[in-house]
Amino acid sequence: MKKASKIIFGLMSVLVFHLPIFAQNNQNEQPIKAINASWKAIVKYDSLNPNLKSKKIEAEKNGVKNPPLSSKRLKNGPRNELSKPIGKITELNPVASLSQGRSINEAFPCRNFTALNDNVSSIPPDVNGAVGFNHLMTTLNTQVRIQSKTGDTISTVSLLAFWRAYLPTIADVFDPKITYDPYNHRFIFVTVAERRSGASSVLLAISQTSDPTANWWVYQIDADGNDDEWFDYPSLGFNKKWVAVSGNMFGFPLMSGGFTNARTFVFRKSELYAGAALTYNFWDRNDYFTIVPATTYDNNIEELWCVTNNDFNDNDLRLFKIAGAANSPSFTEDNWITVGSDWAAAGINAPQSGGTPIDLGDHRVQTVFYRAGSLWSSQNIFMPVSNPTYGGIQAVRMNPYAVTHTETIYFLDNSGAGMYGYPSVAINADGDFFMGYAAFSTTTFASAYYSYRRNGSVNFEHFNIGNGLANYVRNDSNGKNRWGDYTSTAIDPEDDRAVWTIQEYARNNNRWGTNWAKVCPVNCPNTLTVAGTYTSGTLKKWEATNNINSTAVNASGTQIKYDAGTKITLSSGFRANNGSTFRAYIEGCGNN
Repeated sequence: MKKASKIIFGLMSVLVFHLPIFAQNNQNEQPIKAINASWKAIVKYDSLNPNLKSKKIEAEKNGVKNPPLSSKRLKNGPRNELSKPIGKITELNPVASLSQGRSINEAFPCRNFTALNDNVSSIPPDVNGAVGFNHLMTTLNTQVRIQSKTGDTISTVSLLAFWRAYLPTIADVFDPKITYDPYNHRFIFVTVAERRSGASSVLLAISQTSDPTANWWVYQIDADGNDDEWFDYPSLGFNKKWVAVSGNMFGFPLMSGGFTNARTFVFRKSELYAGAALTYNFWDRNDYFTIVPATTYDNNIEELWCVTNNDFNDNDLRLFKIAGAANSPSFTEDNWITVGSDWAAAGINAPQSGGTPIDLGDHRVQTVFYRAGSLWSSQNIFMPVSNPTYGGIQAVRMNPYAVTHTETIYFLDNSGAGMYGYPSVAINADGDFFMGYAAFSTTTFASAYYSYRRNGSVNFEHFNIGNGLANYVRNDSNGKNRWGDYTSTAIDPEDDRAVWTIQEYARNNNRWGTNWAKVCPVNCPNTLTVAGTYTSGTLKKWEATNNINSTAVNASGTQIKYDAGTKITLSSGFRANNGSTFRAYIEGCGNN
């Protein structure tokens, strides 16, 4: 995916003299038509093509790791500017904390079950998933699965079948990522097609409702109009106006091409969600690598923020901003934030019991999440900077409007006996912090973890949600024991407090597995009164520790869930109109 480090020096002389490409607004000349795709038809296509797989995934597939910056970027880097103040620094070692014992408290996962396991057709799995109002979707390099929130499998198709059912010429798909828009209740799914080819394209699918088992809008976007570059490693984000997909462009064949620029596509949500002919803008920057747009949990702010590493071995992050009118966005380099200690870009593999270290990838930003005035990012880091001997992860909290650093959270074991990798971060409605990741050590097998901190607390809780079962060795064609390359942690749109994470762990016979875990912080009112009229299309869940009393009026097309510990009373005035859905649970605050 992003591992061709052996060719960096061969490309240095080619790349280092590139003049930087500043953000130029490019707009597609011909609108892209939407395909009206049925999940049932995709399932049928998959059943008729049971052995359908993409091209060999085991081969190296992700271009240059940490390509050299242009000479102008190096010259104008932040080391020549005034240093910026650094906020709070928190350093933790979760594996060591768990080994010392802990009590099970409210943050323990209230759900924990299998997402998708290894079918021995791909390394790495590229773990990703999204949480809808009624469904979970898992998207891996191998397959796509829809499940209920209790873990029941509804249907599973191969990743290639999902796209090829309506795009029959597609032969090679990889790097899937998915998210859920809680304001418009849509799944947003992106995958890249045709590596090292002039046919390279970005595949984008939008569920037409909150139900992924119904219909989708599918788009195929030509990654490069000149057909001499290919698009790799997409990053996906959204705000109230746009969906953004950013990735890295490479020439081909790989040995003579190499990294050319980071390309950011910006699509209008109004067109995507209506299945309209799609117009879009895109920008190139050859002086940055892997620019990540934010999942934006604020339907009021106008900007869509993006984060990338500002330089390879210093403690700065660079912000980019997508702004302007929905149909006329701008993409500008904003400010930089100093976040903590310097780190190295790559070079460390993680230990495991039984030997054969596991690849930890590089330091590129992995996830970005905006909420309540704070922009959070997460990534792998390697320390010390001059000669790294251990790898860990960091989560950074920033205020992009005030250009201030609030906090950096490090998960590190400076002895090198334990390491961490492939983090994803999310913040719930109460401001609680959640991060999912992989954990490795010399005495354990590769395992899936998450950590949780209640807003306002200094205490973290760490949980193993997929205990490694055996030594794992699955080398790719370059001899790397691959893992990752990313994960997902997501807010549950039902109540905005519960959080789900999907993570990878080692199973028997050199196979990986993935698990979903739901975290249910208890923060519900004792008694709740629900009134008002809820219009068509409303998806809502009400929770109380004991009693719910409702006089609500639910229009046709609403879905309302009540979850109380003791009693649900539908008082005079309550009405669920024809076509609405009403569900009641006597289970108690978030546990269904």
